[in-house]
Amino acid sequence: MTITTKYDFQELVFLKHDPAQEMWMITAFEARADGGLVYKLLQGAKESWHLECEISREKDELKAVL
Repeated sequence: MTITTKYDFQELVFLKHDPAQEMWMITAFEARADGGLVYKLLQGAKESWHLECEISREKDELKAVL
């Protein structure tokens, strides 16, 4: 089985819903039985799992200012 991901290991990304627009690093992928794919993100000691639609390569400057 081959899994194609939009983002790569150790890529620096932003969470679209994060008002602070802090940078996160991708540290893992998990393929789900239902065909879904989630990414494990790391920021310092914080870890969390997110769907691809929640992640962006680009910082949302408007959210960061507000």
